Amino acid sequence: MNFESMEIWNAMKETKYRRTLDELNKVIHNAHGNLNDAISAALDMTCTAIHAEAGTFWFYSRFGDGLIHPRAWYGGGNISQQYLHVGEGVAGKVVETGMPTIISDCQSDPRWAKKVDSATGFSTKSMICVPLKADNMVYGCIQLINKMDNSLFDEKDLSFAQRLADEISTQFVTLNLLSDGRVEPNIAVLFADIRGFTKLAETMSPAVVASLLNEYLVFVTGCIRQNGGIANKYIGDCVLAYWRPDEDCREPAYMACKAAMSMLEGAAEMRKRLKSRFDCEINFGVGIHYGEAYIGNIGTSVLTDHTVIGDTVNMASHLVSCAPAGKVLISHSVAHAVGKKAKTSHPSLPVRMKLKRNDFKFYYLNQLD
Repeated sequence: MNFESMEIWNAMKETKYRRTLDELNKVIHNAHGNLNDAISAALDMTCTAIHAEAGTFWFYSRFGDGLIHPRAWYGGGNISQQYLHVGEGVAGKVVETGMPTIISDCQSDPRWAKKVDSATGFSTKSMICVPLKADNMVYGCIQLINKMDNSLFDEKDLSFAQRLADEISTQFVTLNLLSDGRVEPNIAVLFADIRGFTKLAETMSPAVVASLLNEYLVFVTGCIRQNGGIANKYIGDCVLAYWRPDEDCREPAYMACKAAMSMLEGAAEMRKRLKSRFDCEINFGVGIHYGEAYIGNIGTSVLTDHTVIGDTVNMASHLVSCAPAGKVLISHSVAHAVGKKAKTSHPSLPVRMKLKRNDFKFYYLNQLD
């Protein structure tokens, strides 16, 4: 195909893609809030527009079982009973990284999970997979498989699939995600906070403060992730993390305590590095509480925030505000859940008075088996 013919062909494809986007908007509008109808129609339209033989809308059940499930599928057989772990297969990798991908030969690609083809008898040859996002939080992906004419997907196909994914998120799914949360009964919540950070920051330039914070946050987040926790957000110099029970975390309270002790054990080396680089002393306290919390999305279609909410979070925040530098304060519910694995002691009277709740028992965590 010569250059002029290629230009005409690309212009025709662009016109078709724009028409499909317009039709998609109408479909989502006419769905009247029915997520499944909108997703199925959008997937059908996407596969038809790109001439894909099959396709799947994968949904990441972040607040449910933590697995990736098919929400809608087109061609290729019924895959309703299939699921992926985050990072498993191409779809799992796209959910994990948030990066779109195009694969010319799935059979030789190490990312491809063969189990879906094995279950359906379908043969996957080439593929496009694009993430579905709400304010940079990945909640699923669209996977398109095999061109009908046996040609390969190209970058224009990939770009169009990404535009459709963005349109779905913007027009409908972002709003739906606001209700995609749940109350969990056994959540461990941890806060870690630098002591005297405001005064320290007054003596440094904003750029230096940012560099110092980054190094501190890398250290604390590493301790959280190495012990199965989710670093939920950074609030200035404060880190909020949580643990919930699943197949990878049988004891949320214990794992939160392990993360806290890892922080204390590595604090000396971290302080040494920061002293050398920034000529300042960094100390932090930790607070942990265990109980019921809501895990889900809070916000609007403009800004959505995945977070944990409830009195468990509030009390963990109170605990960290009372924790002296180099100390971990845990609530009675944490101590009870961890049991004899934890060695604790009662805080002194001034620390206890700061919390201002006589019915709330808490302790220093001194050692963990």
